[in-house]
Amino acid sequence: IPVINRFATIKLIILGMAVSAFSLVFLAVPIDWVLRLPFLHNHEQAYYFIIVTQIVVFAVGELIFSPRFTEYIASVAPPDKVSSYMALSALPMFIAKPINGFISGILISRYCYDGIRPKIETGNVEYTHSPEFMWMIYLALAVLSPIAVVALKGYLTRGEPQPPASGTSAP
Repeated sequence: IPVINRFATIKLIILGMAVSAFSLVFLAVPIDWVLRLPFLHNHEQAYYFIIVTQIVVFAVGELIFSPRFTEYIASVAPPDKVSSYMALSALPMFIAKPINGFISGILISRYCYDGIRPKIETGNVEYTHSPEFMWMIYLALAVLSPIAVVALKGYLTRGEPQPPASGTSAP
């Protein structure tokens, strides 16, 4: 997308991560709030709407983040080690997958247990005991990533060419 090329890579990485993290807000919103939308008439429709909306917003974040992350890794790698850097860039995700699997098992057993649906449909579940609260926990974890990148931005962009000051033309 040509307009995206106007922005610094690290800013697009942060934006993409933030949009992807924000997508979890849709899953964390109390279902009663979603049911207030005039075109939703029951819990099933509301959950489908929430899930589709979350997937679309997450995909937009990934479309912004993923290519720029790959570009950034390739730009900081020495020319003879690009493939090694690319492979190692997947290491955090590789480490996070089993941790996420462990945490998700605990959260699902606590917030999405058998028999929760009738309680949700009758309004007998407090927010802090609902599946939506589980997503609030994931949202808190997801927000840490863009915050960490912003905090480490000076370190991550060391040696990266700076954009020309406004009013000057680039060669």
